[in-house]
Amino acid sequence: MPTKHHILALLYNDFEALDLFGPLGSIVPRSDYYTLSLVNMHNLPAPHGLESTIKNGIGVVAHLSLAEALIRYGTSNDETGWSNDHFDTLFIPGGVGMLPLVWDPFLLRQIGQLVDLAANVFTVCTGSVLLAATGKLDGRKATTNKRIYDEHTTK
Repeated sequence: MPTKHHILALLYNDFEALDLFGPLGSIVPRSDYYTLSLVNMHNLPAPHGLESTIKNGIGVVAHLSLAEALIRYGTSNDETGWSNDHFDTLFIPGGVGMLPLVWDPFLLRQIGQLVDLAANVFTVCTGSVLLAATGKLDGRKATTNKRIYDEHTTK
């Protein structure tokens, strides 16, 4: 068993607090085993970039931008000087803020690159819609928020 399990959680404006913090409170009972990095999808350098907001307007400052995460975890040590950083699980919480993101092909390509690097991917609620928009759920079964299922699935 590995000594650490590193989780990358993607944040965006108007994510649902319960969708992020609820699962983390359940799956991270041993803080000496699990580590967490929050990744904002604004692609501005963290922590000086824009903060992500929970749907009630409370700000959350991420550790990395999406672009920084791709550099840190997606390139070899020889290219970047990073010390062989890796992550184990990509976590995409739900929230109404993901709706405009499904129309951004550049952003979806970047999320898809992180999906390809992850040993595990899990989503909560509408986070699966964002994952599906990357094409990485094609041919797989998934669940999502039933209210938006018809709006975001092909017939």
